[in-house]
Amino acid sequence: MKTKNQSTSNSYRNATGTISVTLRNDMMLHYVMQKSKCALKGLICSLKGLEPDTVQDVQLLNPIDYGTYNTKEVILDIKVIFNNSSIMDIELQMYHDAYWEKRSLLYLCRTYDSIGTSDKYSDLKPATLVAIVPKPLFPNHPEFYSTFQLLNKKYHYPYTSNFHLNVLDLSQMELATEEDRSNGLLHWAKLFLANTWEELVLAAGNNQTFQEVIDHMYTVNTIPEERTLFEAHQKWLAVNESMQASREEAEAALKNTLSELEETRSQLDGTKSQLDDTKSQLDDTRSILNSKEAELSQAKSENEALRQFCLANGLDPSVVNTL
Repeated sequence: MKTKNQSTSNSYRNATGTISVTLRNDMMLHYVMQKSKCALKGLICSLKGLEPDTVQDVQLLNPIDYGTYNTKEVILDIKVIFNNSSIMDIELQMYHDAYWEKRSLLYLCRTYDSIGTSDKYSDLKPATLVAIVPKPLFPNHPEFYSTFQLLNKKYHYPYTSNFHLNVLDLSQMELATEEDRSNGLLHWAKLFLANTWEELVLAAGNNQTFQEVIDHMYTVNTIPEERTLFEAHQKWLAVNESMQASREEAEAALKNTLSELEETRSQLDGTKSQLDDTKSQLDDTRSILNSKEAELSQAKSENEALRQFCLANGLDPSVVNTL
């Protein structure tokens, strides 16, 4: 990917209209954070509730060579170590993923697993996974910025303070707390949601960190050879999301079909059980009839013997009831 050396500082202020590639594009977010340590530090401080002067150093652990980047690569999280003591993995999850709950836990575990086989466990660094999402992961519990950790189920005390999963929900800005506001999270949310340059400039105000974010976004959006790669990745994401939705619909349809088949099988099993009961009743009835037929045959035999006895002894056989 070619990179222009020209300065774009403040040139975005005259830009108007729709932004082609917004900050909701995970490739754009990664690009901005890779280009601007100021922006990277600012985002981390907001997400962790830290004062900027307490963060002496930030390092992006997974930089990308955009000159050789393949648009089909989807591992575009932002993995950062700050103050050489804590690791943060920032995931921009803008499309629906039915398996996000499981996937996010896997990412958090991989982030926490920061030592080699010969290292000491004491070298493990606190890890935080931050998911930035467009709508609530838990609709019954909406929250602008939520924090999850391992807790005792009965008394709710933490198992460890070194393992966190946070969620920034861009659709719940009205639920932002005073702490969220003071940390600058509300301003970051507005930057993510901005669809026009006017909205972006208004959200940035005079904040130098946000202005750097817009500078890099403007570079990508106004230089064709820069923008092409990001738009291609954006289209690939749209296709991938559509395929994901189709797979989920197919899985739901298959699940429904299997459920219907199971219900039909259950009904057939019930019918078979009824038929077995009926057959058993018929067998019982047949057995009773056979018994009665045997009794009747025995009675006829005895009656005939009696009639023959009467004939042999000159008695009137009409006195014998004919069966």
